[in-house]
Amino acid sequence: TPAPTTAVTAPAPARQLSPEAAAAKARRDIVKEIKGTQWGKDCSPEVAHAVARWSLDNGVDAVRHVELLGGKPYLNGDFYLEKAAPFVMSGELRYDEPQFVHADPGLILMANRKLEEVPEWEQPQVIWAREELFRRFQARVERGVPHDATGACVFIVHTKDGTPIVGANWCGGESKTKKRSGGERYRHDPIGDAEPTKTAQTRAARRALRQIIEAFPDSPLSRSVGKIEASAKALVAEV
Repeated sequence: TPAPTTAVTAPAPARQLSPEAAAAKARRDIVKEIKGTQWGKDCSPEVAHAVARWSLDNGVDAVRHVELLGGKPYLNGDFYLEKAAPFVMSGELRYDEPQFVHADPGLILMANRKLEEVPEWEQPQVIWAREELFRRFQARVERGVPHDATGACVFIVHTKDGTPIVGANWCGGESKTKKRSGGERYRHDPIGDAEPTKTAQTRAARRALRQIIEAFPDSPLSRSVGKIEASAKALVAEV
C-alpha cells in the first residue's frame, strides 16, 4: 500500500507595501538607528523623525552624516569629506596632514623633564617635545583655540590653483559648557567629549571645506552639496 502523501502548501507571497507605507517604515527604521547614536539617544522623537524624513528626502545617511549640537542638527565633517573625496582624487583639492594643536598631557610630561636628568639618547626626545609644545601653543594663539581644549586640530585644504584654506576646530574644555536658566552648567557636546581628537579633526576639515563652498560658489564641491545644504538650513529652522 503506497504511503499517504502530504500536501505541500507554498508560502504566501509577502504583502507588497504601498509607497507611502514603505516610506513610513523606512523613516521608523532610521529613527531607531538615530536613537542608537551618541547624539540621538537623548533627542526628542519629533527631532528624530524630522531628521529621518529629511535624510530620506536628500539621500543623506542620518547616522554617519548628521550630528546634533546645541539641540540643532547639522551636516558633519564626514559628510563633507565624503563629498570632497572625488575632487581630491581628480586633483581639484589637496589636503595637508592634519595638525593637532591641543596641549597633550604626555607631551607636557616629556617636555618638562630636565635634560641633565635623562639619558643622553632620550635628550633629543625632550628637545622635540619642547619644540612641539611651543608649536601647538603658538597655533592655538594664532587660531583662537582655547588652551584647555582636550582635542584641537588645524586642517588645511589646497585648491587646484594652490590657494590654502585653513580650518581650525576643537572639542572639550570650558568653552564647550553652557548654562541653563537656573545657572546650572552642563556639557552640550557628547560626541566631542567622547572622541575629542577624532571629532576635532573632522570638524576642522568641515570648517575648511565649508570655507571653500562659501568662497567659491561655482566650484564643483559647491555644486555637489548646494541643494543639500539649503535643505539642511530648512531642517534646522523646523527643529
